[in-house]
Amino acid sequence: MGVKIMSEAGGCQEWRASVPAPPSVARSAPPARRASEPRNRLSFAEQHALKTSPSRIAALNEKVHRLEQLLANPNFYVRDRTAFAVAGAELANAQAELSAAEEDWLRLELLQEESQGG
Repeated sequence: MGVKIMSEAGGCQEWRASVPAPPSVARSAPPARRASEPRNRLSFAEQHALKTSPSRIAALNEKVHRLEQLLANPNFYVRDRTAFAVAGAELANAQAELSAAEEDWLRLELLQEESQGG
């Protein structure tokens, strides 16, 4: 009862090349959902985003308001031009974030209404 060891000329790579590959198992992909088909419900991430969107939008509104007040100060530009430029860039970014957050919230609200059949 011994193990039979065979030596192959050429080494391991040539031996692997001579052994047939195992048959691959074909997996069927889940059926793709059409964009026109309504979804049954929101995903967990979408539900979380829908819950947290109002507070995020409120915080972004506050940030935009604060930056607008800061930039409205006529002495701010004279006092510190670099800080004025930074605040202006922050305001533009905050406004873009706010717009995106509001669009996302609206999209999620519509999805939720769709999934509830209303």
